[in-house]
Amino acid sequence: MRVLHVIDSLAVGGAERMLVEIANGTAADGHAVFACVTRADTTLAAELRPEIALNVLNRQRRFDLADMRRFADYTRQQRIDLMHVHGRTTLSFVLAGRALRLTRSPIVFHDHNGGIGFDAPAPLWFRCWGRRHIAQYVGVSAKLGAWAASSGIIPERIHVIDNALDLSRFSVGATHVSPALSLRAELAIPDEMLLGVVVGGIRRDKGVDVLLDAVAQSQQRVTFKIALIGGERDADYVAACREQCAALGLSDTVIFAGERSDIAALLPQADFAVLPSRSESGPLVLIEFMAAGLPFVAARVGSVGERVSALNLAEFVPPEDALGLAQALDNLLRLTPQQRRERGQIGQAVARRYFDIRQTMPQWYDVYNAAITDKGL
Repeated sequence: MRVLHVIDSLAVGGAERMLVEIANGTAADGHAVFACVTRADTTLAAELRPEIALNVLNRQRRFDLADMRRFADYTRQQRIDLMHVHGRTTLSFVLAGRALRLTRSPIVFHDHNGGIGFDAPAPLWFRCWGRRHIAQYVGVSAKLGAWAASSGIIPERIHVIDNALDLSRFSVGATHVSPALSLRAELAIPDEMLLGVVVGGIRRDKGVDVLLDAVAQSQQRVTFKIALIGGERDADYVAACREQCAALGLSDTVIFAGERSDIAALLPQADFAVLPSRSESGPLVLIEFMAAGLPFVAARVGSVGERVSALNLAEFVPPEDALGLAQALDNLLRLTPQQRRERGQIGQAVARRYFDIRQTMPQWYDVYNAAITDKGL
């Protein structure tokens, strides 16, 4: 099988991480795998297996006929059996080329959308082209599957596959943290101070403002510092959060640490993690917290969050509940170091049992085979 993964960028992010995980898993199983970045950012490309060929289009506009033709030429040159398309803006580019009959390979659309209002009515282009040209639709949550059905995708072509990770990245010895990589030293955090992390691009649906309100209400706030690890996705929102942080007197407690790609190396350096999101589809980072053995407090959002919460893993609160998040954070920080380690170990066991990429690859192969054999497209 010859599979082409298509995405706008390989910047640090959840959809981008899932492309790397699935592409690597498919290549490890002996299939020919290719990746195409339609724009320019290739930060995570270094984590692709060496046999995976990377093509970068550097397109500047959403719809560009010359770029579509170059993309179509590439699919023919590589004799692609199917295209695994990640994200809705990437899909619009691929579907436009398909509608112009530039490409013929079946399309598997992988919908990672989890932002606020992600279940809004489908745009016209999706309703016009999606039903006709999407061979198989895969959402990362049941809500996305329902959205696809309401948007005209044939029910038999709709699947829900949870996010999962290559957990070996988090195994003992998988990453070596040198003093130069020490997050605690980099941020000048004293050894006696607990270090928490929040991971994700900073925009409103990530709930950083909720986190700040929660930290301000925490009875344990003098015992910890929290590093916000993530790029600035919404400049106005980031500016508002920085102002809120200063107004609440938290500038020395909550640290904007910026974008990082070495998450697997950073997480073991922390003492706990927080997920304050308003909305998520996964969230993938929750699996990363568990895989790293980090105890956490989290908003109950996304398919992964709901699934883990149903297993009674501590501790989840409703989204946008700053007081509840503060109380959950205090509960965690009152635990002894041994109790926190034990809580993290329970999370590791959950990650291994339910969120190992090797367990989901057979589902992807079923989807791929269905896309290739569907004669109705």
